[in-house]
Amino acid sequence: MKTKKSTFATLAASLGCLLLATASCGNRQEAKEKAPEVPDSTLRVVLLDRTDSTLHVRLLSDSTEHTYTYAAARRDKALHGPLTAGDTLALVEAAGHKDLRSVVNVTSLAGFWLFDGQDGNGMRLLSDGAAENVGTANVGLRSWRMKNGQLLITYLPADGSHLQEQTDTSELRVLNDTTLTLTLRGHAYTCHRHSGLITAP
Repeated sequence: MKTKKSTFATLAASLGCLLLATASCGNRQEAKEKAPEVPDSTLRVVLLDRTDSTLHVRLLSDSTEHTYTYAAARRDKALHGPLTAGDTLALVEAAGHKDLRSVVNVTSLAGFWLFDGQDGNGMRLLSDGAAENVGTANVGLRSWRMKNGQLLITYLPADGSHLQEQTDTSELRVLNDTTLTLTLRGHAYTCHRHSGLITAP
């Protein structure tokens, strides 16, 4: 799939338009029953140690320690971000055993991200799960989290057309120290980490 280089305004406009269209369609089909929500099987952990085949972690929920293999995540290119001791990871187990099918470095995902080739447009993902716009946008970002290996972003349209927060799901493609690439509704977007001061216009 060819990566689209886009300003945050373009991404936000695409996101807003797609979600507004989806909401309108949903209103016309209000009588239809919604599909049941998939339970969140994400394990939130702190990485204690790693080898070439295993991760030794501490669960944030109860402080117990566990060891997992991550061959499936590596094979399926679902290993996103560095494996750095002390960082927080979002893990998803493969069914029935302790091999991981998704590993995302949440510590690495948090930060200032500017969209490729643009001037100051992007987003800020805070370590506490809050999200903020950087630059001009048609949506107001509210929060973010990992669920079952996918990035969920919650927002409100800036035009006030929806009073309730909306949530959309994106697939991570690349996450490293400098670059984040994600796919949203069939379109790929690339942004780069910015470590300096960012001031919204």
